Amino acid sequence: MTVPFSREELEATLADLGFANEFSVYVEYSGRGMFGDKCFGVVHDKSGVEVGAALAQLLEHDQDTLRMMLRDARQDNMGRSTITYFPRWSFDLTVEEEETD
Repeated sequence: MTVPFSREELEATLADLGFANEFSVYVEYSGRGMFGDKCFGVVHDKSGVEVGAALAQLLEHDQDTLRMMLRDARQDNMGRSTITYFPRWSFDLTVEEEETD
């Protein structure tokens, strides 16, 4: 499923919430049990609640999508950091590719 916001919008929302230097967004992450499928994820050193807060702000008018995304959310340990990722959810990379041309 494609998320109804762009990578840039997610990064801007995290920055607006005061977390700009504490997070990085992965566009194509493949987590445990995904068998090579790709999704987006956010690497962080905190609890992940901030990721949920950013999604809630981005999706304040689409509570059904927010509930589905939060239900799908998973976390993997990456050494000192954690990634919160969302199997089945990805950015529309064709839009991002067109913007960079």
